[in-house]
Amino acid sequence: MTGDANLRTVVVALVLSSGCGSNEVERLPAPVPSPTSTSPTAVPSPSSPVPAQRNAPASVEFEDTDPTIGRIDGDVVISAPNSFGHKSTHYPLFWGDADQKPMGFVFAIPAAPSGGKTTYRLAASIPTGARYILVRALYEDGESAPKVGLIPDGVDRTVTLAADKYLVPSGKQTTVFDASNRKLFVARHRIPLVTSPDLPIAVFRCEVDGTSCFGFEPSAGTSVSSAEIGMAVDAAGKTLYVTSRSTDGQRPPVVFRCALDGTSCSPTVLPFVRLADAPQVAIDSPRGKVIFVAASGPLLVQRCGLDLTGCETIDIFGLAGQTPPSNGSGSRPRISVDETHGRVHIADSDGTFVCNATFTTCSLRKDVGSPLSLIHDPSTGNIALLKAGTLERCAGDLTSCNSVPLATQNLPSMAMDPLTHKLHVVVTDGEGTHIARCNHDAGPCEMRFVAKRKASTSETIFDPMTKRLLTLTQTTTGFVMNIAGPWPP
Repeated sequence: MTGDANLRTVVVALVLSSGCGSNEVERLPAPVPSPTSTSPTAVPSPSSPVPAQRNAPASVEFEDTDPTIGRIDGDVVISAPNSFGHKSTHYPLFWGDADQKPMGFVFAIPAAPSGGKTTYRLAASIPTGARYILVRALYEDGESAPKVGLIPDGVDRTVTLAADKYLVPSGKQTTVFDASNRKLFVARHRIPLVTSPDLPIAVFRCEVDGTSCFGFEPSAGTSVSSAEIGMAVDAAGKTLYVTSRSTDGQRPPVVFRCALDGTSCSPTVLPFVRLADAPQVAIDSPRGKVIFVAASGPLLVQRCGLDLTGCETIDIFGLAGQTPPSNGSGSRPRISVDETHGRVHIADSDGTFVCNATFTTCSLRKDVGSPLSLIHDPSTGNIALLKAGTLERCAGDLTSCNSVPLATQNLPSMAMDPLTHKLHVVVTDGEGTHIARCNHDAGPCEMRFVAKRKASTSETIFDPMTKRLLTLTQTTTGFVMNIAGPWPP
C-alpha cells in the first residue's frame, strides 16, 4: 500500500449501462465550478437503442477517505475521452451488482471539454449488493463502450507489528486478543541460535493498533518442537498460557504460564498418555479451569486449575459413547468454551463434540468437523465452524446445522462482533480481499469488497471498541496487520 495510510486511491475503469431506477445519494456541497470542476446534473439516461458506440472516458480516479465499511466519501475525477470530433455531454454513474449489471442510478456529471478533467465530491452509503461503479460517457449521437471498476469499501491500512530475522519462515503464527487490557499477543517459532532440534517460541505483545510491540521467549530454557502453538489469556488472573510440544522423551505437550507482561514464565508438562501433536488451550473463567485438548492417539482433554494443579485427563470419545478411530484421532483440534451456557465444543477431523462444562456428558456429531476456527455466540449458544470453503452454523447442542458456501482462493479466517453477534469472514478471490458479514444463526452473508490487494490472512480479530476488523498475516521475518472498518450497526 502506498500514500497516506488513511487514504486509498483506486483507479476505476468505466462501464456502460442502460437506464435503471433511481437511488438516493448523500452529497457534500459541490466544489466551486471551474474549468475542471463542475457540479453534477441529474439527467435521465438516453433511451435505447443507442445510435452509435463512442469512446469511454480516459480514466476515473476515486480517493476514498471514509473509514466506515459500507460508505464511500471522496473525489470522483473523470478524465475526458478522446472524442475524435464527437463531443461527450455527460458522465452518468450507476451502482453495479456482482454481475456488473446496473442496480441504481447515482448522478450524471456534465462533461468537461476534451482533454480536461471533471471533479466532484461523492459521499454515499453503498447499497447492499453493490460491487462496482458503472460509468459511461454520453454523446449527442451515442454512448461509450462498457468497462468496469470496483468499489473500494472501507479505508484500510497495513501495520508491521514486529520484525525478527530469526523467525521460522514457514512456521504458523497464533494470535489472541486480550480485550480487557486491549493487547494483542502473536506467537511464532524462532530459529535456534545454535544447532539444535529446539525451536523456541517468540511471543510479541502489541497495542491493538499494532504499535509498541514487545517480544519475549516463554520457552526459554525448555526444548520445544515445531508443533502448532496454542495460546489463551486469563484476563482476570493476568496470566498468559502458551502451549507447544516438548522434544523430550515421548514429546508430550508442555504449557508455559506467564504474567501478561511476559515475565515469570514457567513450564509444566501435561500428563497425556500418548503422543500429542497440537495442544490447544481455552479458559473457563466461571469454574476457574484451563482446558487443553490434544490429538494423535485418542482425542484427549486435560482439565486443570488455573494454577495448573488438580489436573484430570478426560477420554472424550468414551464420554460420547464412541470408539476412537483405529488410526487415532484427526489432527488440528479446535476448542471453544461457552461460559454462559456451560458448554465446551471441541472439533477435529473426526467431528464436533459438545460437552457440559464439567465434562460428565458429551455427544459427537460426525458430519460437522475439520474447522479452521470455532466461535460460539454467548447470547444464543450457537456455534460457528469455519472451513476452507464453507461456514457451518449450528445450534449449541449440535441438533441442527446449516451451511453457507464461501468461495475463496486462500484459507479464510473469522471473528465475531460480540455486540451485534455478526460473524466476519475474510476471503479472497481474483479481485482481491472481501469480508463476508454473516448472522451467527442462519441466512445469507453480506459481502463487502475491502481492497484489491489479496490478503493471505491467517487470523482475524474483531475489536468491539473501535468496530474494526484486524487481519494478521505472517511474513518471512514478522507479522503484518491489516485494519479495516469500522462496520456500521
